[in-house]
Parts: sequence; structure tokens; C-alpha cells
Amino acid sequence: MARIGQTVIIRSDKDSHFTTAIAAGAMETESIDFPQEWKDNRIREVVIEGISIQSEDNLAWDIGIWTTDGFDNTDVDVDSFLDYVSFSQATGKQVGGAGQYYYASPDLTIHYVDEDNTEEFHIALINRDGAVAKTAGATGEVSVIITARPVIGG
Repeated sequence: MARIGQTVIIRSDKDSHFTTAIAAGAMETESIDFPQEWKDNRIREVVIEGISIQSEDNLAWDIGIWTTDGFDNTDVDVDSFLDYVSFSQATGKQVGGAGQYYYASPDLTIHYVDEDNTEEFHIALINRDGAVAKTAGATGEVSVIITARPVIGG
């Protein structure tokens, strides 16, 4: 367990997050819980320092970041979009030319405030491939890895 204020790694759950097929150009949204120690200390502000992906499918991806679970509201004044991180298909790397693909995180400094007080990261996995859908179920497993640290006294 990390001490409050330290950088931690938060992983989506491959069995319950991003499990559906995602058509080219479409997205699946999820709200990923903050670590328990952040919840215990009512942390709402964090700095996202990295986002990476493990995926069975080798596709071009965006990770969209919203500050509420309202995600892509049609009213621009209500929509809580914050930022996105892009991964090209070419950056997906396999070990030994087989198995899942790894997409490395760029260095990030994204100031994130959970505006709906749900103690969650509100993210979307967006399939940016021009023609191929993300596979559903176990053959299309994806894990999104968020590296973040809480803002103390912010």
C-alpha cells in the first residue's frame, strides 16, 4: 500500500471494463475507482503522470478523460471532457511476436479533478482504427493502466 501523496498504479479490470466490441470510431466508457487510501482521505484532485494499455487487439487507440461520469454530453457547456492520449497501431509492441500488445505511456502531467465526487477516473477507450472493430470478450481483453499521484492540500 502506498503512502498518501505517493504515485500509484491503477489498472482497469479486464473482466469487467472495456469488454464489449467497439466499432471503428466508437468508444466504451468506464469509471475506474480511485485507490481505497485516496477514498479514505477524500482525495478528489490528482495528477495523471502516465496512461498505458495492454490489449489483445492491435488497433489505434485514444484514451479520453472526462471529469464526471456524464462523458460526452451533446451540450458543450455540460460536457466534462478534459484531455485524451493517443496510441497509434504501430506503437503496439508484442514480446516475441505473439500474445498481447503493449502500448507505452508518454510522460504526462494532466491535472484531474473528480468533479462529481464519485472518487473515480472517468475514461473512455476509443477505437481509432479506420475499419476494424475491437473484439468482444476474452479474445479482446484490454487493460488501461493509469499512473497518478494525489494532490495534497490542493
